[in-house]
Amino acid sequence: MRWVRNFLGVLLFLSLLVLLAAVGGTYWYLRSFQREWTFEEQSSNLALFIPLREVDVAAADGRRLRGWIVRQNQAAPVVWILPDIGESRLAWWNLMTVLYDWGYHVVVFNLRGHQPSEGRFSWGAALEGDLKAISDYLRTSAYPSARWGLLGHGLGSYLALRMLCRWPDVQLVILEDPVQTPLDRMTVPLRWSVRIPPEVWKAWWRTSFRWMYGDVPEDAGLRCLVEKPGARIPAVVLTSPQWPRSYVEAFYARLPEPKELLEVPHAPVGGLSERDSPQYLNTFQVVLNRYLPRDVSTIPMP
Repeated sequence: MRWVRNFLGVLLFLSLLVLLAAVGGTYWYLRSFQREWTFEEQSSNLALFIPLREVDVAAADGRRLRGWIVRQNQAAPVVWILPDIGESRLAWWNLMTVLYDWGYHVVVFNLRGHQPSEGRFSWGAALEGDLKAISDYLRTSAYPSARWGLLGHGLGSYLALRMLCRWPDVQLVILEDPVQTPLDRMTVPLRWSVRIPPEVWKAWWRTSFRWMYGDVPEDAGLRCLVEKPGARIPAVVLTSPQWPRSYVEAFYARLPEPKELLEVPHAPVGGLSERDSPQYLNTFQVVLNRYLPRDVSTIPMP
């Protein structure tokens, strides 16, 4: 029976190797997001096209969070764009110019760790603190009495929902290729050829994320939308072929009314093709005219 013991020993050794590889790969993947993202920007040239102003806000730990504000010379709603992780504010430049031409104020900030914002990107308390610092600045100094619409892409959609817990003036939230939690942003795009039960897959990633970054409840963002006092905020979900449709539909089903689900070619990050640009912008303009019009008298009642 010696060969049986040898076989079991080899099998156990290989199993341990697979487990170590899985643990190491998971750790490396989750840590790969906690880094500094570098971008090339020439904001001085961009200011030649629209009245662009560079602003920076101090986070709780003293790091500087830098963004752009585009102001109209009259009262108008504000659209705050919250980019995805790994995205620069420059990626939304084309949409910013269009929104300005339509008569809206526009705000976009780079996340922590996304240059020229300082520090390293981090989940949890640091990210929540950054949102509070930026929102306090915008509400008290930049636009103290404006009507607000939030546009979140990817991780930015989760951040937009979280903003509703501390922001009473939001009248519209647009969620583009949305995620329910930060963990979903990291794991939903993964493609794994080996057939693993979904429950095991989710439990593995959830346990790993909680061990490294702390617990983030699955309904942390949705709760802010559901429990917000006052009239319900319309939630518009824009879905593109770049994000799994089954995930978006499951996410959309959990949103309270009023809500809409619309298809777009893809997010304007990196620029839209001439063929896709009219469809995307037409959809976006319809949403703004319906829920965040420049004339407050035409806002539909929920």
